[in-house]
Amino acid sequence: MKVLYINLDKDTERRNFMEHQLTALGFEYERVTAVDGRLLSQVEVDSAYDSELSIKYNKKDLTRGELGCALSHKKCHELALGYDYTLILEDDIELPENFKEIVEKQIVKNIKKKKWDYLQFDYPEVGLIFIKRWMASTALYMRLHLSNSNISRKIFYIFYSSVKFFYIILISIFEGLRNTIRTKFKISKSVVFCRPLYLAGCYVLTNKAAEKILLLETKIVFAADRVHNQARRRRLMYRAYSPLMVRQKWWDFGSSILGNKSSYYTKNNINI
Repeated sequence: MKVLYINLDKDTERRNFMEHQLTALGFEYERVTAVDGRLLSQVEVDSAYDSELSIKYNKKDLTRGELGCALSHKKCHELALGYDYTLILEDDIELPENFKEIVEKQIVKNIKKKKWDYLQFDYPEVGLIFIKRWMASTALYMRLHLSNSNISRKIFYIFYSSVKFFYIILISIFEGLRNTIRTKFKISKSVVFCRPLYLAGCYVLTNKAAEKILLLETKIVFAADRVHNQARRRRLMYRAYSPLMVRQKWWDFGSSILGNKSSYYTKNNINI
């Protein structure tokens, strides 16, 4: 298994945090220099990013920070082509003490009985907290993107969100109970999530998964934490690890590549 972690040259504190952690866990790793999208020239942006398709699928342009993050993960996906399994980490991930054992065990199981090509460890917390943050994100989206829209579009979005809310409640109750039961009885495995999962702080993928994702990254269209959800539509064998044990330290670091401060997410109660 190849282990890669993404880090900007200027972020020495994060680098020390990750390398101390990975060394203590017994990983052999390689640092991948992150791309700072804010420093890209317009020529570089135009050659790497498809703005027209991004607006079509995402309803907005990616920010320079999102572009840099996506390009950083693309570098890792290209390297992953040369290995059966690759663990990819962002440099603000906090890992449990037995994480190496967990990953190796999941890979051994997958070799015996193939169930996934992409295994996600870091995703938004499930259960009641997800419902609250989904509602906060929906309200924030309306303030930022619908404030100047016509009344018919606002009514449609409110209706759509209301219908989706019932689905979110049902699936969050199920996911929350599943996580609680697995934590209490120390049952862990890769599981299927019926909804898209975001965040891209910690995941393992095969070289086949890297091939499928790279087909969507010829030019960047999707943010790093959304491209794998698009690849699922191309039959990417996708699972996530349950119970949730890995988290990004937004409260300490914010997002250096995205150019965000952790206080923004704390203030708006959002876990992106």
